[in-house]
Amino acid sequence: MHSEQTKSSCRSGLTRSETLWVVVLISGIVLLIVSTLRSEVERGHQRMAEDMLSHLASQLYLGMEAQDLHDYGALDLPRIGPGNIPERLQIGGRAPQALQDLMPANSYLPDDPWGYGYVLVEGLADDRKALFLVSAGPEGELPVTPTLGSELSQRVHLPPAE
Repeated sequence: MHSEQTKSSCRSGLTRSETLWVVVLISGIVLLIVSTLRSEVERGHQRMAEDMLSHLASQLYLGMEAQDLHDYGALDLPRIGPGNIPERLQIGGRAPQALQDLMPANSYLPDDPWGYGYVLVEGLADDRKALFLVSAGPEGELPVTPTLGSELSQRVHLPPAE
C-alpha cells in the first residue's frame, strides 16, 4: 500500500508533451489577439482621420468665409498642414503653402494619424473643380485626383460670394 501512495504522489503535474501543447495553445491565442489588435488599431487610425477630415473641412469653410475667399484663384494650392510631406505632392519646386493660414484664428490643425500633413488640393466633384482636404493614409501617398468617392478625402465647400 505504501508503494501505491508513492507512485501517485510522484505523478502530480504535467508531462512534457502536455506542457508543450499548453505552450502551443497559449502562443496561438496570443498571436490571434495581436493580429486582431493590429487590425483594430489600423481601423481606429482610419476612423480618426475620417473624423478629423470632416472637422477640418468645416473649420476651413469658416476660415475662408472670415477671409472673404470665394474662388480657387486666391488659395494658391496645394496647402499642407503640419507633419511629413506626402509622396506625389505636386508643389512645382516651391515651398508648400501653409494650410493653417486658411483656418480660423487659434484653431487646432494636427497631422494625420500616420504623421503626414493634411493637404488641401483641387479635385473633381460632379465633373467640376472642387476643393478636397485629403490624408495620405498609412502608405503616405495622396490620390492623383480626389473625387467625392475617394478614400480619406473630404470636400471643402467655398463660402458663397456676396
